[in-house]
Amino acid sequence: MTFSFQAVPILEAAGLTVQTLDYADYGVTVPGLSLIARPEYLEKNPETVKKFILASRKAIEWTRDNPEKAVEILSEMNPGQKILMGTALPVLKGSFALLHTKNTAGLPIGVMAREDWAQAEEVLAKYVGMRKADSPDRYFTNAYVSAP
Repeated sequence: MTFSFQAVPILEAAGLTVQTLDYADYGVTVPGLSLIARPEYLEKNPETVKKFILASRKAIEWTRDNPEKAVEILSEMNPGQKILMGTALPVLKGSFALLHTKNTAGLPIGVMAREDWAQAEEVLAKYVGMRKADSPDRYFTNAYVSAP
């Protein structure tokens, strides 16, 4: 089990025929990659958090717009690693599909949708036994995500 965008290009480059079963196609859409901070830190450092999120978003946008150059830089920064453009590039490009959900399409990278977290909470409560919070708003905030 893995993200299909990560495994498929590597397996296909090895000559294997691959088929995937994406959980999201069956209603399992659980937010994964997130920035996590203590509430106390957020309260004491709101401008630092906003700047960090904006810088992260700009880096992701640049990478999305320049994927070949991003892989070249990755290779240059890791001279001891053998980074193959033929597999690294499709893995990187495949990851861009995770930047938005249908509920955040057209919004800045990093904006979260309450509906996505509510759906994730339902899945986790039903199948993993997670206790539900009073509100899905407990899991995220868009307060530090600035407009483009």
